[in-house]
Amino acid sequence: MTEAAVPHLRSVIRLSGVEHGPLHEYTFGARVFLHEMLYDAGWLTEAEAEGRALLADFDLVTPEQYERATWAHCVQHQAFTLHGLGRWREAEELLRTVLAANEETDGSLLRADPLSVVVWLAGVLSAQGHYTEAERELRAGLLAAESRPADEETGGRHMALDALADLLHESGRNEEAEPLRRAAIRASEECYGA
Repeated sequence: MTEAAVPHLRSVIRLSGVEHGPLHEYTFGARVFLHEMLYDAGWLTEAEAEGRALLADFDLVTPEQYERATWAHCVQHQAFTLHGLGRWREAEELLRTVLAANEETDGSLLRADPLSVVVWLAGVLSAQGHYTEAERELRAGLLAAESRPADEETGGRHMALDALADLLHESGRNEEAEPLRRAAIRASEECYGA
């Protein structure tokens, strides 16, 4: 499906670029969708190139010219793409950028649960051998999530608990991991239903 859709979406992007301009929010929106589509299809090399070009173009416009959440979404997907390519340090930088920008907006920037971004960050830290830092990020993220209303829960809590349990298990700390694994199951049931 992606093979057939990509040329059509590129045509939409070209038309939008002519009609509205290459840096217009409609054109950006279509490009962000293309970036995400390429990532979802596993076309990581193409997704990385599209994401790199997108982020360079975001730098050419002022934040008033686009929805800041769109930028954050693009940065996240570029980090996911770099993660998939094994480019851990670059992915880490982008994830930290998104989390810092989200803090600057009092947590209103990210469409997704910020805890899910922390899980990705912990993953790239672990991949680089920074296990202590990954554990610290997960624990800090879980602590921060406790202060948010329960109706804001979108699954990040159970993902973070599960990631922390995995991290502890991999480092031979099984006794610490087991209660976290049970808590992850409970959090998943609370979020998605039993």
